[in-house]
Amino acid sequence: YSRIREAIDDAAAGQTICVGPGNYSTSWEGGVIDVDKGVTIASTDGPGSTTIGAGIKISADEVTIEGFKILVNAPGAGGGLEAIYLDNCKNVAIEYNEIDGTGVSGQVIGIEVETGGDYSSTLIENNVIHDLTTGIYTNSHTGTIDIKYNEIYNTVAGIGGLTGADVQFNKFHNNSEAVGADDTYTSVTLTNNEFLANDMVKNYGTFVVNAENNWWGDFDPSDQVMGDVDYSPYAGGPFIGFINGQDLWLNGFAD
Repeated sequence: YSRIREAIDDAAAGQTICVGPGNYSTSWEGGVIDVDKGVTIASTDGPGSTTIGAGIKISADEVTIEGFKILVNAPGAGGGLEAIYLDNCKNVAIEYNEIDGTGVSGQVIGIEVETGGDYSSTLIENNVIHDLTTGIYTNSHTGTIDIKYNEIYNTVAGIGGLTGADVQFNKFHNNSEAVGADDTYTSVTLTNNEFLANDMVKNYGTFVVNAENNWWGDFDPSDQVMGDVDYSPYAGGPFIGFINGQDLWLNGFAD
């Protein structure tokens, strides 16, 4: 198939679509790529050689998107400028991608979930997310989203509207705001992350954000929080070997 959309049309649930090097733009694909079957879409040569310029909408359970450079340069499925829009779907994995909004103006979002959706067993892991208004916007939802082992930088907000998420082992740097939480905040784990280059955790709500056991780049996290944020105790140094790689053997190094 010459287009990802054509391969999805003919695929059966559970199959893997292997995508060769190239630029799969909006004009080439004919619009947003709607992944409406439980398939894996994986590049054969990685994000250095394989770019998706069309927006991606995930509207089925059991979907994996792996190994692409994904640009935000056209209206996405959520009505704004999104690289990936998750439309009420469970058991989804978005992993080993680069999501890039360089040079795009407006409200530019890397990954957005639908308000009220069920995102049980959803993984956003081992991605590089950068140059966006918001890297990941969670919105109010059910289920817990695992946001782990990502590098997020050069955004206005790395993670916005934080709620219903397990946020661990991420590296945030050069963001105006690493993490923002408001009154939708609930069921969150925010620990073992690195907040560097004066990146801030901001609480716009009336509750307490638990941000214990993170590394803040120095030994005075007080200048990197706004609102009621509990940052003590905090880590005494970076989590070597954890960023962009899991330490399944618990030996201090990425496997």
